[in-house]
Amino acid sequence: MSYQALFFDNDGVLVDTEGLYFEASRSVLAELGIELSHETHLDISLRQGKSVFELALAAGIEEAALPALRAKRDARYSQLLARGVAPIDGVLEALGALRQRHQRAGRRMAVVTSCLPEHFWRIHQDRSVIDFFDLVWTPDRYGPHKPHPEPYLTAAAELGIAPANGVAIEDSPRGVASARSAGMYVIGMRSEFAGEAVDLSAADVVLNHIGELVAHLERF
Repeated sequence: MSYQALFFDNDGVLVDTEGLYFEASRSVLAELGIELSHETHLDISLRQGKSVFELALAAGIEEAALPALRAKRDARYSQLLARGVAPIDGVLEALGALRQRHQRAGRRMAVVTSCLPEHFWRIHQDRSVIDFFDLVWTPDRYGPHKPHPEPYLTAAAELGIAPANGVAIEDSPRGVASARSAGMYVIGMRSEFAGEAVDLSAADVVLNHIGELVAHLERF
């Protein structure tokens, strides 16, 4: 196949922030006497694509209290991000190689993420990663989140390409499902946080590290 654009997820693919998000959620739930283990977080958040605050509902917390709990989690996540987040090893090298090749071929690169804009731009405040991209597509730019296909459909439309001419790089089942439903070729990328604990078998291929991405895309 040939492609006209690459679409990257952010957390777990470009930056290793998933552990920080887990810690922020874990600490808020712990104050309610609710234990959130690493495995439970992977199951609810990455496998099922749901909110870990459903554990609070199951523990008898009123639904009306959830927005305040999420706001507290988001504030703690911001504090953790403020310490600085480095790109995953190999990301800058891979993006540089792809960018150089894509400029010759007229291909584009985009980030399609569920990360809130305020968190995303805090993560990427030095722009060392983001300057490689033609488009950043955060949740304020689309409606339903992954696993719904809309994030990828609308990002492809913004770039002016057919979804079938896009390649998505994702590290979670919900992300893979989103890109697959949009009609894209999907590369599953193992993250350090999730390892092999999540099922990426619905992707067209699964890679263990972003360093493998450049060589894989040379086939197209």
